Amino acid sequence: MTAKKVVIIGASSGMGYALAQIYLSQGCHTALLARTIAPMQALANHFPALPHYVHQLDVCQPALVNKVLTEVTHNLGSIDLLIHCAGYGEVNPHLDFAVEEGMIETNVKGFTAVVDWTFQYFLQQQKGHLAVITSVAGLHGDRHAPGYFASKAYQISYLQALHHRARKSQLPIFITDIRPGFVDTKPIEGKRFWMCSAETAARYIFRAIERRKRIAYITPRWKWVALAIKLVPDALYEKIM
Repeated sequence: MTAKKVVIIGASSGMGYALAQIYLSQGCHTALLARTIAPMQALANHFPALPHYVHQLDVCQPALVNKVLTEVTHNLGSIDLLIHCAGYGEVNPHLDFAVEEGMIETNVKGFTAVVDWTFQYFLQQQKGHLAVITSVAGLHGDRHAPGYFASKAYQISYLQALHHRARKSQLPIFITDIRPGFVDTKPIEGKRFWMCSAETAARYIFRAIERRKRIAYITPRWKWVALAIKLVPDALYEKIM
């Protein structure tokens, strides 16, 4: 059986790093991309016999996205699965535009550059699987982090549109929207309810991708929170949040 060829963007830390560990351990030919190379190179060194590639990529520079992904495709020969994990979130109660701009650059512009290139590539290849880590946060606005919640809502809507395009194409192109709740990664300080480790999240994400799920809540019990968010009237949501 031919080994799966996987690209993971944002593989230097958190869920992206944990997913890279899983896919490498599964024998996949894997390309690891992020702004910081050292952690990815150290991980790849544990799998010296397995074809792998480590590239530097800052998604906030959209002009580089096409160049780097084209180079990665040349190295791998093709791409079966691209997982986009790169994201930025920060609480911003004072609406500091510099903070909001950083999230827009990463979660909107960078995200769009990556998924547009990937979807066009899969159309040409006539198959492929795109998975993106969005967030439960994308289901409703929040006064503490308006830019983050709004940028995740953008991602969810965009992926829904790509899913529709994939179905209209009648090609085996799959879109998986991964919506975590609280995951124990650096941007989050302190313990939150239902928080899981990046490694636990990655195991659930891996299963969801392998099953080609359209939407996956991580961990699965967050689907009940998502349902509550959708059903609770705005007036009540504003009181309790």
